[in-house]
Amino acid sequence: MVPFEPCELVANVQKTAQSSLLHKCNAVDSKYYVDEFIDKFIQPKPQITITSLVYTIRVKGIRIVLDKFIESFPNQTVQFVNLGAGFDTISFWLLSKYPNVICFDTDFDDQMKTKSKIIYENDCFKQLLPDLKLENGFITSNRYKIVPFDLSNLNDFNNLINAGLSPKYPTLYLAEAVFMYIDPNIVDPVNCDDKFGEMTIQTFKEYNLRILGVTLYNTLQQHNNRYSELGWDDVLSTNMNIIWLLFDQEERKRIQNLESFNEVEELGIICGHLMLGIATKNFNQPWEFLDFLRQKIKHKDNKINVNNINTNSSEIKESFKSYNSKNSFNKLLNYCRLYFQLFILLLIVYTYFPQE
Repeated sequence: MVPFEPCELVANVQKTAQSSLLHKCNAVDSKYYVDEFIDKFIQPKPQITITSLVYTIRVKGIRIVLDKFIESFPNQTVQFVNLGAGFDTISFWLLSKYPNVICFDTDFDDQMKTKSKIIYENDCFKQLLPDLKLENGFITSNRYKIVPFDLSNLNDFNNLINAGLSPKYPTLYLAEAVFMYIDPNIVDPVNCDDKFGEMTIQTFKEYNLRILGVTLYNTLQQHNNRYSELGWDDVLSTNMNIIWLLFDQEERKRIQNLESFNEVEELGIICGHLMLGIATKNFNQPWEFLDFLRQKIKHKDNKINVNNINTNSSEIKESFKSYNSKNSFNKLLNYCRLYFQLFILLLIVYTYFPQE
């Protein structure tokens, strides 16, 4: 295989930020969830229903974890660091909802300067953050800071410290679909050794993107072992099928009724390749959400209801066998080619609690 030049790899990774943003914007435009800031960065374009639904599960899964984490520290300052944030808007959702949160968005230098320029030129961000200002091309304020940080260069972590990241406060780090582009020896997707996983990896290659670490870390248990061995106190991971079960019944019903959807098998397979991982350090109090999530994972008979059709993990596995069918496989292959950003997600939420 011809090696990638660093600049080529960076450029291709940055393109995925636009792809992800577009899919989220389309979901918002179709009223799957609310994001009052996303249209300042991109405009929606038509897309297939399954893409909006998968991104809704992805975004709402992250929001659920963020809510549970921040609500564990009422009346305390909490820090949120979005690693490889791109043009993502989740920091603004947090800032609008929680007055005790300080947010840091990080990514490549030029990408963060572009994001800073867009923010500075839109009044809605100044209304949210009256003290917002532009310094050396990057946005800064008391509660929101944009920080250049190349995750392949860990020395860049000093940029966060210089921007005001403090060890005194509970801190949550989010890496959404980020680490899979980074050599695991520096710093990754699951179930990549089946037919769908192989197809997905090949699709990334066609977009000149390398998916690194899939041999070492391609199952949930391997990810659990990885972070346990790195010294995290408590590690939990699951696929995104479980996240759908965390939505309340009314919300699931609302989402299902937005657009006609009957591609249940495809949704189950896609979500089965998307991972939500949580790792904690110096956690000195019980976090009921982790126990709740563990109980959800244990109940194999929990069912995902999409458009009044039930499926569970065993049914998803059986339905995947049917993808030897040429028509079904080709349809899924088209999803993979068109929406390559969707299918391998590593979401690791690190929760750091300072030592007493």
